[in-house]
Formats: sequence, structure tokens, C-alpha cells
Amino acid sequence: MKREFFGHTIEEALEKASVFTKIAIPELKYTEIEGVFGSKLKKPKVAVLVEFDKTPVKKAASIKHFEEEVEAKKAGNTEWAKYFVEQLFILLGFDTNISVNSKDENTILGIDINRGDLDLRKGFYRELRGAIQHLINRSTLSITGGEKPKRYILDIGGQLEERTSKLKTVAETLAEKVKKTNNTVHIHLMDGQDRRIVHTTVESYDGAKTSSTGQQQYRIISVEPEKPK
Repeated sequence: MKREFFGHTIEEALEKASVFTKIAIPELKYTEIEGVFGSKLKKPKVAVLVEFDKTPVKKAASIKHFEEEVEAKKAGNTEWAKYFVEQLFILLGFDTNISVNSKDENTILGIDINRGDLDLRKGFYRELRGAIQHLINRSTLSITGGEKPKRYILDIGGQLEERTSKLKTVAETLAEKVKKTNNTVHIHLMDGQDRRIVHTTVESYDGAKTSSTGQQQYRIISVEPEKPK
């Protein structure tokens, strides 16, 4: 079968095609579609036409999986979260290794994807991580197992520590800038986890504070001067 995939660059369109078809980018059979696509209100996109065999996706649900799901729920939040992630990535066509670590009040689910051609730093995969992380935290709300509710954070490909460090540096730089110029700075297109890092980092600075407006992915963080108390 053939299908079109869109992206702001050819590389981004091919990455989306690779995730959908479960085929490594170098092995994709595609042709570039001439022209650009989009509206005046959005950044124009390019497209590729990809040819691939339509292979039925195997259903994860079976008697064995049902029994495993029941046992995972009985074991509590963390075991259920790990099981949930494993099954979800199987359905997405990824072979993964998952580790569990605690950090402060959060539980980190480290996910090592055995696909060397994926650049997990790209925006497309950060959005995927945010969506999956939201699903995990929602799914554990009804699973108690005698545990207190936890917040689960996905670390796909070991990028979490590096990204957290960079975001803290950005937040510190903006806080210093706001203090010196007395002007507000706005940041947009950040997921909830990234916004939380900016908020908590700026909180430690005298003379600067944060606020946020908007909804979901369109939420905007404002780093603004704080009046002396």
C-alpha cells in the first residue's frame, strides 16, 4: 500500500513514516511529493509518498496477557506502570528494555529502544513521550496496591538528565535577564514536564517569578519581574 507522510522537513516526514510502518528509515521506499502543504496560519510542510506492505498488527490481548495484566494490577502502581509501558511499546512495534528508578517524589521509567535510527531528541518524539507519560499517570490512578499515588516520568533513550540540565540553564538565564531588564519573557510550545522544570528553577531566584496561561500544548510560561515584598 501507499501513504503520504508530512513534516516540516523530508527527514521529519520519513521519521513519522518509519514509526508508522515499523521500517528503518534507510529501508523505506519513498518518493518526494512536489510542492508545500499547509495554510497561511501554519508553517508549510513537505510530504513523501511511502510504499510498504500492509501487515496486520498482532493484538496484544490474549488469555496470557489478561492474566499478566491482572497480576500487574495486584502488584501495585509501579508494576502496573511498567507493564503498561511494555505492552504499549509492543503495539507500537518497538523492542524495549525498561528500568525503574526513584528520584525525589517521582518514579523514573527508563526506556531503552533498540532502534539506532531514531533521534529521540526531535520534537516529534518528545510529543510522543509526553502523550505516553500522560496515559501512564492516568492509568495508575485506579491502581492502588496499598501505595500512595506516584508521578511517573518517562526517560526514553537516556535523554531526561541531559534535557533537564539544559532546561535549568535556560530558566536560570531567563531569570537573570528578567532581573536585569525588568521585562517579562514568554516561552511557549513546552510540554508539562518541561514547564514544571522552568517553574521550580525560577522559584529559587529572588526578583523573578513565573506564571502560565493558555491550554495544554499551547500553554505559555511567563518569566516576569517580582516586586520586592
